[in-house]
Amino acid sequence: MQTRRFIRTLFALALAAPLAAHASLLGTRDGEWKDTATASGTGMGADGKPRTRMARECHKHTDSMDAYLKSLNQDNCKAKIVRQTARMVEVELTCTDPEGKGRMHGLMKMQALSDTHIVLEAEETYSSGEKMQVKSDSHWVSDTCTKQ
Repeated sequence: MQTRRFIRTLFALALAAPLAAHASLLGTRDGEWKDTATASGTGMGADGKPRTRMARECHKHTDSMDAYLKSLNQDNCKAKIVRQTARMVEVELTCTDPEGKGRMHGLMKMQALSDTHIVLEAEETYSSGEKMQVKSDSHWVSDTCTKQ
């Protein structure tokens, strides 16, 4: 039960980490972005069905890689950049259960296909043997942000 709750918590964190809010790190446009993220895998809870979340985010070129890593380095998680170019970043993420009963290791790749389109893929493996994949597709909407 605790492991399932831990997995769901990490899933929520992974989807909540705002991809578009840090899009400028990859040379993309400022403004409002629409993001659709889907998670699937054996760590999806009792029904095993993929989960999808849509969100709108605002970003500016004042966002930094330090801020992005700080958003991932919370509580029991540690993130580090393993590879980076002007249009792509790969981040390794390791998290432990607050009770010390589980661990997750993942690799996330975020890539700007253009200045108005970003994709993210992440693979996570848990000490329980469960695996999860997260895919996100983010598109620039406008120069003006409706959500701050």
